[in-house]
Amino acid sequence: MRFFYRLARLKSKLAFQLIIYVIICGLFFSILASAFQLYFDYRKDLENIHINLRFIEESLLPPLANSTYQLNIEQLRLQLKSLLQFPFMEYIEVTDTTTENALRIHEGNPDSRKDIVKTFPLIYKRTSGEDVEVGSVTVVASYLSVYDDHWEQASVILLSTTFQILFTAIIILVIIQFIITRHLIFMARYVE
Repeated sequence: MRFFYRLARLKSKLAFQLIIYVIICGLFFSILASAFQLYFDYRKDLENIHINLRFIEESLLPPLANSTYQLNIEQLRLQLKSLLQFPFMEYIEVTDTTTENALRIHEGNPDSRKDIVKTFPLIYKRTSGEDVEVGSVTVVASYLSVYDDHWEQASVILLSTTFQILFTAIIILVIIQFIITRHLIFMARYVE
């Protein structure tokens, strides 16, 4: 009788230890892989913000300069609202220093987090080919959208990985119990 009791304890200890090791190793490597993936995604998203800022500078400033030169306030407001559609954009302001009243038009939250602040000159090209500075545009961007996306992504990855590892551990436990238990029971009957 003692032999069977020891055999059952040995079997459960072995299976329990194996499951614990599988869970610990699985969690460690999945957290490590997830951390690398999140880090590279984070770096890529920050690079995309800077690429979008270059796109704004190269493609969207000439229409802003044209609207500022013509003092088309309604069009300027529409252009600024469209620029705020970028997920990282928090605040944008156009300042026309050529007029007497120094026109300032802005959209967004001026008190928002300021991770990136860039000021670009607004250069209007006349038909004669002459460049005229008509003001400046200040762009304020924040990394908050990137942080929020990555925290959400990290929690989803961690939860899904945990469930995968627990499911794998349960399957391993069932397989071990089936394979080892069958042989141990056979050996116990033979010894008996």
